[in-house]
Amino acid sequence: MDNGLGRVIFATQSCQNAQLEAVIDEAVLKEVPRFKMGVGSLAVFASIPPLLGLLGTVGGMIETFRVITEHGSADSQLLSGGISQALLTTELGLMVAVPLLLLHCGLKAQSTHLIEILEQQSAGLIVLRQQAQHRKS
Repeated sequence: MDNGLGRVIFATQSCQNAQLEAVIDEAVLKEVPRFKMGVGSLAVFASIPPLLGLLGTVGGMIETFRVITEHGSADSQLLSGGISQALLTTELGLMVAVPLLLLHCGLKAQSTHLIEILEQQSAGLIVLRQQAQHRKS
């Protein structure tokens, strides 16, 4: 019973054919959260770095405007510190977020695929059990 399909099969061991479909549906529904575990959290983790990058961008722009207010806009070296901070934090946020987003998409697709396989194999169980019952009668 180390996998989802094994647990679904085990759940059907002691049920009558009339209850088979309901038991399988319930067993599959119990397995779905296991396949989706962590996918939502990964999406949240992928959305945080761009927000932190944006926060750094705003901080860099605030610093740039503070320098303009204090020293004027004639000295580009003074302005470059705040602009650099703004661009660097945006870049770092995106560098972290893009791989996490790709990982999330891959994990979500794999999770969906495994759930579809579980549902298909479970439907196959119903057919096999009905065929076996039909042969007996």
